[in-house]
Amino acid sequence: MVCLLLGAAVSWGVAQYRERARLAVRNRDLGQAYTVVMAQRDDLAHFMSAPDTKTFRLTGRGPAAGAEVTIAWNARRLTGFVLGERVPLLGDDEVYRVWVRGADRKLTPTDRTFRPVAGLTCVEFHVIAAAPAAAGFVIAAEPVTTPGARGPAAMPASPVGPPVLESE
Repeated sequence: MVCLLLGAAVSWGVAQYRERARLAVRNRDLGQAYTVVMAQRDDLAHFMSAPDTKTFRLTGRGPAAGAEVTIAWNARRLTGFVLGERVPLLGDDEVYRVWVRGADRKLTPTDRTFRPVAGLTCVEFHVIAAAPAAAGFVIAAEPVTTPGARGPAAMPASPVGPPVLESE
């Protein structure tokens, strides 16, 4: 009987040790993720407060009807952020791409495709070619390009898929 109790106590102790080790790893990972999120928040706040940063409001069409996204754009840096809540999810074979629309309505691609996440989507992007002054933005749903492809040569010169979100 004593052996059974001793065995149960040892088994319980080992299970508790493993659970505490698992929780310690999880807490460490959460702490690192929190640090990253806080750094990104600070970077975004600094970007948004720059005097030459402008915002553009994009509204959804088609499957994204009712969705709204804001793009914060800094023309001097040729950098922007996509900020949106509840951006419609895409299939596994599609991604969103941000396009800069000039006053002549010509679209210039950016370096970034993205997939939204549940909740808040925050994605940084850069223009990959000389772009005219931004008169607006378009986000198109496009097929996934070759995995691992990098650089401007891997990106289409015009949207391949339909515009899903567009500024006025």
